[in-house]
Amino acid sequence: MEEQIEVMRQSLGLIDTVLEGLTHIVKQLEEGLTSEAVQLISDINLASASLENSLSGLLTELDSTGLTLNQMEEVKLSLEQVTFLFEGQNFDQVRVQIQDKLIPRVDNLNDLLKKVFQPFLVS
Repeated sequence: MEEQIEVMRQSLGLIDTVLEGLTHIVKQLEEGLTSEAVQLISDINLASASLENSLSGLLTELDSTGLTLNQMEEVKLSLEQVTFLFEGQNFDQVRVQIQDKLIPRVDNLNDLLKKVFQPFLVS
């Protein structure tokens, strides 16, 4: 169980980093720094895949409601949409999608993970 607790801690740290990265992308796009934003969204895609790989089995065991897995899927779909918009260089739409959909969904996932993990992380 100690290994799973470490995965929980690292996952919560990673999702916080993803949220910071998304906020930074919005600022970069507002400043016209599109190439930097493209690199950062690539990093966020990697982080999201890492979260999904490390948490899928664990969440199946811990969250009988399935809410967190559903929320992870919503985040994944929103991230795919943002990536598609990036590829089309539709940067205004990227910014809107990140602000209006992706950040709220990642934030919701973060809250759900904290709720599911809380009993195990209390020392």
